[in-house]
Amino acid sequence: MESDDSLWALYERWGARYEVARDAGDKVRRFGTFKDTVRRVYAAHPGDRHYVLGLNVFADMTADEFRAGFACERPADGIDAGGERYFNITPEAVGDEPPDTVDWRTRNCSGGPCVSKVKRQGDCGSCWAFAAAAAVESLNAIKGDTGLIDLSPQELVDCCDRENSGCTGGFAVKAFEYILDNDGLASLATYPYTARQGACEAADKVPAYHDAIDGYERVPSFHNARLMSAVDAQPVVVAIDAEHQSFVDYPGGVYRGPCGHSLNHEMLLVGYGSTGTTFDDVGFWILKNSYGENWGEKGYMRLLRDGETDLGTCGILMDANYPTLEDPRGERSDVEVVCVLEKLSL
Repeated sequence: MESDDSLWALYERWGARYEVARDAGDKVRRFGTFKDTVRRVYAAHPGDRHYVLGLNVFADMTADEFRAGFACERPADGIDAGGERYFNITPEAVGDEPPDTVDWRTRNCSGGPCVSKVKRQGDCGSCWAFAAAAAVESLNAIKGDTGLIDLSPQELVDCCDRENSGCTGGFAVKAFEYILDNDGLASLATYPYTARQGACEAADKVPAYHDAIDGYERVPSFHNARLMSAVDAQPVVVAIDAEHQSFVDYPGGVYRGPCGHSLNHEMLLVGYGSTGTTFDDVGFWILKNSYGENWGEKGYMRLLRDGETDLGTCGILMDANYPTLEDPRGERSDVEVVCVLEKLSL
């Protein structure tokens, strides 16, 4: 292990690289945590993993600090599904075999992107709001002709109090209910993000998309193929277990864990694929996070697909949902055409 002087120099370079500003006292205090992270990263050997640990923007934060600021706790007693709005996709909805790869980042929507830029939730457990807003953005870019508009997670943090708790966690489906009941969501430009919960200002804002959604649906749990078919139609909100330190340290590659199945973080699933290597072809999901572009693969994670458990790696197959909208141009997606919807009783 390097000397303290060389590690301090590394700490300085790290701070410049990630634009992390600390006052002198805080910097000295956090240097110990940074050294611990360096030791952990250098001690880790890839072995049979398809990812490596690395120094990212969180390298001088303790695990408790990270959980307090970034973990999106979901109420332990779960949610009430919400009556007629919440549906299950029957097996008929899967239709043909899903394609080998899907990546909404590379698709075109009305001459522009289908997925907005990665954002940073900051010191606020608002992953649920970012995931919900991103799903609605992409849905309207796919179905409409106005292009992609960045929507306001802050409106959800401030105003969506139905079983959600602002910066201390919540559920994307409850955000969908809020958007449905309020005929849309303000744009990020008109309702900027502050990373703290404040007074609701929705009454003073005009929704970026009127009638942005007309409902929301759930992908049946424990089915790889159904989740693949769902994300082929549009990006989908998924929940995973993101508690392990290796998730925080993730800089790239196909993440396999370690992780459990206690769902505590929501992200936007934008596709899937495989490494395509001759001797070790590994399938993965493509997840858009809300930790900023300095985390993971420019803000994204590749998570192992086809894991050994029906729950999916880190529980990804347990709770996946997406907003719905009949195409304003009079068209309907392939999934909607073949869907036979039945109420899901939870």
